[in-house]
Amino acid sequence: MKYRLNTLTTKIILHVLFWLGYIGLAIYFFYGILEIEEVFLRILIHVGFLIILVYFNFLYLLPYQFDKRRYRTYFFWLVVAIVLITFLRVLADAQMAFSGKLIKLPAFSFTYIGGIMLSNLIMLSITSSFKFIEDWFENQRIQQELRNYKLEAELKFLKTQVNPHFLFNALNNIYSLSYTGSKEAPPMILKLSEMMRYMIYDAREKQTPLDKEIQYLENYIELYRLKSENPMDIDFTVKGRPEGVKIEPLIFIPLLENSFKHGDMDDGGWVKAVMSIEDDSVRFEISNSLKEGATAKDTQGGIGLENIQKRLKLVYPKKHEFKILEEGKVFKVELKIMMV
Repeated sequence: MKYRLNTLTTKIILHVLFWLGYIGLAIYFFYGILEIEEVFLRILIHVGFLIILVYFNFLYLLPYQFDKRRYRTYFFWLVVAIVLITFLRVLADAQMAFSGKLIKLPAFSFTYIGGIMLSNLIMLSITSSFKFIEDWFENQRIQQELRNYKLEAELKFLKTQVNPHFLFNALNNIYSLSYTGSKEAPPMILKLSEMMRYMIYDAREKQTPLDKEIQYLENYIELYRLKSENPMDIDFTVKGRPEGVKIEPLIFIPLLENSFKHGDMDDGGWVKAVMSIEDDSVRFEISNSLKEGATAKDTQGGIGLENIQKRLKLVYPKKHEFKILEEGKVFKVELKIMMV
């Protein structure tokens, strides 16, 4: 309500300033040609009828006819209004002239009447253009708000695309540890709790500290190792200092999930990931072995990689590099995010 009130007040002030400016120009133009009394009298008549015509167009014809695409009705009433205002203006001038209030009597000719009608058309064109420009900016503002809303909704949706199978398997594995009385159960429960807290609270922010994102990845790896009693060949290395760096939440996890899914981890496969933090960028390189008979194309169609590519385009437009490489029986993804 306060915003609307301020907007309305601003509009009123701008309209008043416009008419004062118009009156000032008219006085400047006629001053010296006519007596000052006649200047004010003619301007009063002229501006008074113009105001009636302009605001009839502004407040009724444009919003209730033109904006609703009733173009025939709009132009019909616009012509009627112009003719009527022109007639009233000529009638007022004649009345002033016959009463002796105008020193120089206007020549009531077609040129004189056409001049009045032309001035009405010019003023209507100028003021209507202001209205169209205002509507255009308002429409752009609304469209931008809709795009921002859609962008935010899409990002929230993409962030929530967490693999439910991982959570299900993690809970099952922790249950097995607890059932056998393993000392590993409590710390694994804590890791899962930290992950859930990060997903529910921290990941809702637009930016999150990189060290928390790294901790989330490390917890994910530790819980994933519970799938097998045999050691898994998973190597995750961090180079550089993540302190003070902020990143889009959950931006790397789809790459890790994709590598685990296609890396044949249950049959001697491997995954190697390196995160390098530099002054102006963060680079994440991850590679995995391919299953026998599989190709890199088999790893590119999952929702994980589509998810991250969409998010990168939305969050880091022209500020990221994303490459998918196949080197023999190795599938590799390189992601570089520019921080400046």
